[in-house]
Amino acid sequence: MVDIGRWLNAGWEAFQRNAAAFVIATIVGYLLGMVTCGILFPVMLAGWALMALKALKGEKVEIGDLFKPFDKFGTLFILWVLLFVITIVIYGIMFASAFIPILGILMLLVYLVLFALTPLVSFVVYFAVFEIVDRGTDAMKALTNAWNVVQKNMAMFWVAGLVLSIVSSIGSVVVVGILVTLPIAMIAFGAAYMDNYGVAGAPQVPPTTPTPTPPAPMAPPEEPPII
Repeated sequence: MVDIGRWLNAGWEAFQRNAAAFVIATIVGYLLGMVTCGILFPVMLAGWALMALKALKGEKVEIGDLFKPFDKFGTLFILWVLLFVITIVIYGIMFASAFIPILGILMLLVYLVLFALTPLVSFVVYFAVFEIVDRGTDAMKALTNAWNVVQKNMAMFWVAGLVLSIVSSIGSVVVVGILVTLPIAMIAFGAAYMDNYGVAGAPQVPPTTPTPTPPAPMAPPEEPPII
């Protein structure tokens, strides 16, 4: 199921109800991520995911939720290592392409493919993080499950991923804007996860596609007058 309008509506409504908690958590999460040279960033991302799920279910969101995924640090770290290894391989090919001409052509093709797949990759990564937080799934299984979900409707997930990426980056135009757009995008990813993984308590936001109005019943034919 892909309904980006519904997911964004859910993100906006949930953010409004918990704006202070999400803004503070965004600031704290990024600061801790930078201070620890990115080591704690996977946990902070998982903390934001947990807050998003609670907000979507109508539960009380607290700043302390940001730190609750520390009990899944090992799994989250393995997930980050897997993503890091893939990134290193890509950059390794880019570095080697400077010395081997044929690799330069190959790298150009790889770069174009990666650029085209970025919106899909964002859904795979976020779905994996949400499943680890929600169900305690191991890293590789979470990535596999996420890919299995996304590949069923790649075109629509690509469009949705592009829209959410734009929403996330819009806030960077204004310094404080990112404190609003990033949580909204995260909650929207959470709504997408709940819809596609059958999570109980999915946000009760009506679909953006209008339901067709049934035709009005036809009036019964008039009886001819009795002469």
